[in-house]
Amino acid sequence: MKNIESISLNLIDITLLNKVPFEICQKYKILPLGRFKGKIYVGMEEIKKEYIRYLEQNLSEAIVPVKIDKENITKLIYDGFGVKIHDRNKYIEENIVSDAIEKKASDIHFEPFEKEVNIRFRVNGSLILCYKITRVEYEGVVSRIKVKSNMDIADKLKAQDGKMVYNYNENFLDLRVSSLPTYHGEKIVIRIMYNNEDDKNLESLSFDKRDLEYINKLISMNSGMILINGPTGSGKSTTLYSILKKENSKDLNIMTIEDPVEVLINGINQVNVSRNESGDITFHSGLRSILRQDPDIIMVGEIRDEETAKIAVRAAITGHKVYSTIHTKSSYEVFKRLKEMKVEEYLIVDSIIGVISQRLIKRLCDKCKEEFYVEEDLIKKYKLNNSRYFKKNGCKYCNNTGYSGRVLIYDLLLMNSKNREKIKKYLSGSYDFFSNSGHLNKCVEYLEQGVIDFDGFRDFVDGDIYED
Repeated sequence: MKNIESISLNLIDITLLNKVPFEICQKYKILPLGRFKGKIYVGMEEIKKEYIRYLEQNLSEAIVPVKIDKENITKLIYDGFGVKIHDRNKYIEENIVSDAIEKKASDIHFEPFEKEVNIRFRVNGSLILCYKITRVEYEGVVSRIKVKSNMDIADKLKAQDGKMVYNYNENFLDLRVSSLPTYHGEKIVIRIMYNNEDDKNLESLSFDKRDLEYINKLISMNSGMILINGPTGSGKSTTLYSILKKENSKDLNIMTIEDPVEVLINGINQVNVSRNESGDITFHSGLRSILRQDPDIIMVGEIRDEETAKIAVRAAITGHKVYSTIHTKSSYEVFKRLKEMKVEEYLIVDSIIGVISQRLIKRLCDKCKEEFYVEEDLIKKYKLNNSRYFKKNGCKYCNNTGYSGRVLIYDLLLMNSKNREKIKKYLSGSYDFFSNSGHLNKCVEYLEQGVIDFDGFRDFVDGDIYED
């Protein structure tokens, strides 16, 4: 095998570059260098048979691979095709963002390390390594991202937030950008805000017909608090915005305080929490101001602290309709969390009219899922009726992940007189466990239908139900 020193890098045969597209060379880190004694020498970061076969078919000549390290092959590719530095950075950034959108990723993570930069996409809730680029490439890319996001490119030692608009096939998407200084450089995370989120209505969110009727009944009430709980990434915001769209009316003054505003809804007054050092608008200060604005319905993006919790509960008691989210694992823990925030028990019980507790579990790809038989001891442990279920595989339709989107697992708690008494006992310590059967029943139903796999079911049950 020849090495890089055995050929002149200044004599790249430009005619060969016309036969192998730049996109292919950049993606697979390959570059035709020139002809010598009837053979074509091709630089490669990784020497693979499939690359050689592809080149032999396209160039119709014998191929001699030449191993070149990633940084040098990348530079040669850009130099060979005459790509300017600015255009290189633009190509890398746009190629990565477009690929993330095609894969329906929710976030893009740029993670710098000592020798290279990992680029991972969050797809269906999991991070997947999709690209590696050199640190030299990353310096230009991160500067480009920060400029487009109206961030200070000179300040690399402070966390920053920004946003930009990305044109994907004439569909303009908002990108939320966050930078954070790490040991090896600035880590960038881009949140992709898909426009189709704007079109989601309550009926499209996998709620049962009966439960939709209950939720609509909550929506029809004039006052009280409705809380949506679950971990990060469980779809709380999507459910909340869908309900607000249903509430939206020219007869009502609907106001929100959010961090940040994720979906703009025409006719609703939406306020951002301040992200500057002065912090002029916090959740609790913003909520106090909203109460002086004659609101009918208030949405608080998240109840995080004691002061916000107390103001929100008081607002619900005094005739306002209040919606919010809270980070707890189950419906019954919502009440415990508010008590921990020093909200009085009678106010908790009297103010809350409903709780939606939800999770998202990966949906199996229907194109490639395979049958799977569960062992007898696991059937007994989880009290299942069958042994035949499905597991993931992976195909071109699901980007070889085995999954296609996620499904909603939820539990709806309505505050009738019976449940109020249970919660009073629970808060006083005389009632140990509040049933979370809605979650579990829905999860079992999806498992038996082949919508989710056994691993997803087990992770949910072990982490969410039995752990308590």
